[in-house]
Amino acid sequence: MPKVVPEYKEVARTRIIQAATKIFSQKGYQETSMDDIAREIGVTKATLYSYFDSKKDIFNIIATSANQKLRETLHTSLSNHDYVGAVEGIVTWKMDLLKEFIHTSMDIVKLSPRDEDVTKILRDEREKDLAELQEFIQNQMDTKAIRSDLDAYIIANIVLALYWEMITQLYAGFDKEKVHETWSKSMTAIIG
Repeated sequence: MPKVVPEYKEVARTRIIQAATKIFSQKGYQETSMDDIAREIGVTKATLYSYFDSKKDIFNIIATSANQKLRETLHTSLSNHDYVGAVEGIVTWKMDLLKEFIHTSMDIVKLSPRDEDVTKILRDEREKDLAELQEFIQNQMDTKAIRSDLDAYIIANIVLALYWEMITQLYAGFDKEKVHETWSKSMTAIIG
């Protein structure tokens, strides 16, 4: 039997994740089977199981990866000190992501009350988001780039809550200009 090189395994895992993301986004997590994913990339279900323990394992990787990409975008954007513009860019990126993966995103939320693993992923990812945002805000306060009379932890929570409200409004079809104007005024009121 030929030996599989590590690079091939990583390429195969990536193809499986991409196929699963596509199928999850079309059918939702509950309606997607390992057979559907295997069929999408032209392999057997047994092949999938040689790379992943379960459909849930693939789903968890997708959920974690999306949040990591968001954190990277947030970190890069906020480092430019254009807080309003940075988050508008993130909001636009997240809206595109939500449109592409709406079923998966909704499934994550729906599954969390009934699935301890999904709940843990949501909780852990939110804590990572919060910690990174809090650290960034604290650094900006320390360098006097923004108001220093604030509690970085509280402000990070407020910004995350506001961020998700803006995402919800954009996804619900609210006027994009009005949402961005509200974001801009809110951020100015919060961090000055």
